[in-house]
Amino acid sequence: MKIVIGCDHAALTLKDAVKAHLLELGHEVKDFGIYQAGEKCDYPEKAAEVARYLRDGNAERGILICGTGVGMAIAANKVKGIRACCCSDTFSARMTRAHNDANILTFGERVVGQGLAMELVDAFLTTEFEGGRHQRRVDIITKLEQRDIPGCREIYNYYVKNTSFSLEETELTADQYEARVAGVTERFPFLVARDDAGNVAGFAYLSDFNPRSGYRHTADLSIYTAPDLRGVGLGAALLAAIEAEGRKMGITNLISIITDENAASCRFHEKNGFVKEGHLHDIAVKFGRRCGVCYYRKELG
Repeated sequence: MKIVIGCDHAALTLKDAVKAHLLELGHEVKDFGIYQAGEKCDYPEKAAEVARYLRDGNAERGILICGTGVGMAIAANKVKGIRACCCSDTFSARMTRAHNDANILTFGERVVGQGLAMELVDAFLTTEFEGGRHQRRVDIITKLEQRDIPGCREIYNYYVKNTSFSLEETELTADQYEARVAGVTERFPFLVARDDAGNVAGFAYLSDFNPRSGYRHTADLSIYTAPDLRGVGLGAALLAAIEAEGRKMGITNLISIITDENAASCRFHEKNGFVKEGHLHDIAVKFGRRCGVCYYRKELG
């Protein structure tokens, strides 16, 4: 079996022991590190690397190890298609395969010793998914990953079709929008607000302002609310929530790029602490007319 493995600086010793155990059993191992003492990493990034590698079909199972295993599981589960489970007993390691079809096992070097770690790995790798009624439940999990996407796409496409707020000129298909959300959520938060009936009322997300590494602490901000819910405070609530998520991942600057025809959004950003840093006139076209864009920045304290 091809296994992908990774750890942070709290679990190098145990990761190397698990890797040796896997190789001894005849498995093929792809090791995402870390590789040596003193090397540091942020566990969410390591979890995402391993999870994306597995999701893309390059391995059959994954193992992630940090101090407790909890952080790795939380981060890996943000990658669509990943079902990661943190285990510290062999019963859970077997059941998460048999009933949940889990594809990543996580545990902590500060929680389990080497002997138990090998037992967890063996239980996880030798247990097959039972299918049957459990398949129906796994299918429900998959639907939960996707349930908000149609509502978000409907809101976004309204602004594409009817306004210059988005400078896309063609509404996105379901596949196009799902791919966009998947790309965002590989690294950044994507938050959804629902109304009392459970319908999508708005959403906010962060994305790369610039993919070059020097910009890693700066993110582009996007906020959209249902057209009939503009001006009721939902945008401010989404902004506060996405700012909190940005701070957690080390984002220090938010950039919002707004068409100069969208005066309401400019006022919203100014009211909420953004500073207008620039205005590029007549650089875009929407509905056959030229428009400019304003660059707003907010420094996160």
